[in-house]
Amino acid sequence: MSGTDRPAEPAPDPGPDRPDGAPEAARTPPAQEPAPAETDTDPSEPDEAQVLQNINNFYGQVVVEGTVGIATAARSGRRSGKVATLEIARVERCYLPPDAHPVAAGVLRDRHLVILTGVEGTGRAAGSTMLAHQFRAADGEILRLPPTRTLEELADTGFKAGTVYVVQDWSPAGGEGASATLFDAEQLSGRLRSARSRLVITAARGSAAVRHLPQFTVPWTTVDPERLLAHCLDRLACPRLDADDLARLTDRARQLARPARIVELAEGLIDGVDAALAAVADNDAARVQAWFDGAAPTRRTLAAVATLAFFSGVGLHGFERLSDELDRLITAHLGAEAPAPSDPAEAAPFPQTRATLIAESGLGEFLAEEASDRPFGSEHRPAFRTGHQQQLFMAELFRRYGTELWDPVRAWLAGVVQRPLGPEHFAVARGLAALCRCNPAEVTVHLDGWAAGRLPQRFTAVGVLWAMAQDDLLAPLALQTAVGWARNRGQQRAMTAAVALGGVLGQRYLSEALRWLWVLSLRGDRIRPFAQRALGHLLGVEADAASGSSAVPRFLLSKVRPLLRPGADATDRRTALTTVLSVFAMPLPDSDVPVVARVVQERPVDIASIAEVWATAIHSGPHRLEAVTVLRRTLHSLEQRGGPSSAAARLGAELLPRLPPDAYQVVARALTQPRWDPEVSHSVLKAFLDSRADRPAHPSLR
Repeated sequence: MSGTDRPAEPAPDPGPDRPDGAPEAARTPPAQEPAPAETDTDPSEPDEAQVLQNINNFYGQVVVEGTVGIATAARSGRRSGKVATLEIARVERCYLPPDAHPVAAGVLRDRHLVILTGVEGTGRAAGSTMLAHQFRAADGEILRLPPTRTLEELADTGFKAGTVYVVQDWSPAGGEGASATLFDAEQLSGRLRSARSRLVITAARGSAAVRHLPQFTVPWTTVDPERLLAHCLDRLACPRLDADDLARLTDRARQLARPARIVELAEGLIDGVDAALAAVADNDAARVQAWFDGAAPTRRTLAAVATLAFFSGVGLHGFERLSDELDRLITAHLGAEAPAPSDPAEAAPFPQTRATLIAESGLGEFLAEEASDRPFGSEHRPAFRTGHQQQLFMAELFRRYGTELWDPVRAWLAGVVQRPLGPEHFAVARGLAALCRCNPAEVTVHLDGWAAGRLPQRFTAVGVLWAMAQDDLLAPLALQTAVGWARNRGQQRAMTAAVALGGVLGQRYLSEALRWLWVLSLRGDRIRPFAQRALGHLLGVEADAASGSSAVPRFLLSKVRPLLRPGADATDRRTALTTVLSVFAMPLPDSDVPVVARVVQERPVDIASIAEVWATAIHSGPHRLEAVTVLRRTLHSLEQRGGPSSAAARLGAELLPRLPPDAYQVVARALTQPRWDPEVSHSVLKAFLDSRADRPAHPSLR
């Protein structure tokens, strides 16, 4: 063996139907245009090594339960990959086809591609799932693809016969002319027909992406609320209702109008009519509107409300400081005089600003109570009782006030996000996501600038995308924004996109995140470490997850395997192996443990994929030292956790048989050298090396 990139015989390349549901396009990234010239790095920013450490700490901070503004994972689950049988059954149970359903079915039957258009709340998502269920083969699947792919990229998907694909809330980047768009749609339709598969897309009414595709488009309509309620009562086998209760439910169904809310109303009848009506009642909306109508907020109160809307949950001292700052900005914008200082006379009462602010504003009913069991030394965090109340207050602020409020707010936010990273940057993420529901353009303009700004601004932009990723309405926009930054918008935005795709957003759209992170890992030297760290974080998150998904190890393997074939480009092979080894070696947040050690310990099912890539790297002369170094760190980390010998033995049983005798001896000698750091215990080394029964134990281990 020569010692330079001589791989073992590769196993067959995984097909397009691998468990993560990532299409062919995920294995062949789109061609990249030359990146625009970058400005020099800001000398006041930390160096790259410190930035990467800050990213690791950032990932660690947001996985700590209770971090303000950002949850640990997307609450609504993944939005790409296989649609679960339980989800299909849940939709099917109360689905009543609207008049548009048979029309859409006809287009899907004839053209293998249909686009359902409409406004939010018309039931397009349920309709797309049921159309896919109707046309899939008996043994076929429904696979959900990410919403940011263009028609051309969708056509590159490795379609599987009998499978129906779904793209919900389609929002592709860029826009083509009428002839090009129609050509791409016809090409996609032909590919689907040849593969004997189909694709259902949902898009917003009036979307530029579907403007030139009338032959593929079906306007989606809602069903009559009364008919849908009766259908749900029948399908759910609800108890017989008297005339008065049925009339109350019917009136409420007409008010709700949205199919999903009517189904929620019917499902709530298991707890009784009153409970079902209460569950869908939005009493908070009426209370918030009444507060604005009756309170006639003063400037000081308005500043406090806006601060709560943007920074709900920040510490009390920070809240007061932020509220005062906004109050001063509003005062200056209006050209009003600043409030006069309090009378210093001894007899004058000293103002009790903290107590009077809440009392005078009447906000008490909306604020979470101060925890009586708060740990000693911790700070009270003023916050709305629920995220829904925060959204309602933000919506009313946007609806009722103009530039007299929003110009000062823009200046206020711009100043806050430039400060050193702190709790305010985490808290404002959910506030900006709430604003995005009211005015997406306002938020995306902020984010676009911050994504190329200083480190606190970039982290704030990431936090906002993660908060948006937890909202079914905003998640597609969050992905579209991150992908837009990755598409040659400069190095700074590409690095910000990589961090965003390595967290909550990437967990929700995993196949698309992996695809773009791989593209970014092949970009310039400044971008590559950010993408590698993001891939490592997704690998670690998946190792900790209770689900059976093995998407990240299989994806990495799918990138290496094709490069082992005769004739593959040696430079591409070296680049891919370097990237994968860097991902394996990424330390877990707030730790020096390599992420691959977590996979070996927690995910035995993934060890085979990991071992195949590792063995290939050991075969490669340029990568052997790094591969063995990461292996040594991994074995050392295993002994710090429970059951180290069994995990080491499992890894050895998969890795060592893939090595020829000379490579095995190189690995054995390297691992048993006592002068290497870190040193691996005798028991772990013995379990690892002895797992290959056809090789005698190394002399130092006998």
